[in-house]
Amino acid sequence: MQPPPASGPIRQLTDVASLALEEARRQGASQCEADASLAQGLSVSVRLREVDTLEYQRDRGLGVTVYFGQRKGSASTADLTAAAVRETVEKACAIARYTAEDPYAGLVEPEALAREIPTSTRSRLGLAPERAIELARECEAAGLVWMPALPLRGRIREQSAQHGCLRQLARLSRRLRGHQPLDQLLAHRASRR
Repeated sequence: MQPPPASGPIRQLTDVASLALEEARRQGASQCEADASLAQGLSVSVRLREVDTLEYQRDRGLGVTVYFGQRKGSASTADLTAAAVRETVEKACAIARYTAEDPYAGLVEPEALAREIPTSTRSRLGLAPERAIELARECEAAGLVWMPALPLRGRIREQSAQHGCLRQLARLSRRLRGHQPLDQLLAHRASRR
């Protein structure tokens, strides 16, 4: 499967990554990798069925790793302007010039890289705040089935980006170790109905 034609945000990310690679080459790097991203998400937490937090975030950034032989330097920025991209590459190059050589440093061989990028329809789906609150409450309730005396937080997170999607629809966050995974909690809850 081939990636869809570049549009708006994807075109911008492609241009930013290309500029970073060109600048690294211009500054004498033997290898470079650039990771440009745009992400947005919704985070909801509830406590005792009441909404504790409801946050929307939108992030963007560029991470650059350059190699001078087997010396490596990395830098990142949230500013995707051309001047900031050039400065970020310059900082990564300065770091690489002062690091010790590492015989294992370098990029993966090109033949080992992925050539097909699957598309995800989930990255285009939004989770409405009302639905996120419902899911957070369900998550908290599932946890209280197992440990009713503990102050749990139901938490819903949705983060999506143009080239992928990280969706954690239900996650219990609490400060305990050795607790049952959420799927076991939900299975137990369902079996008790």
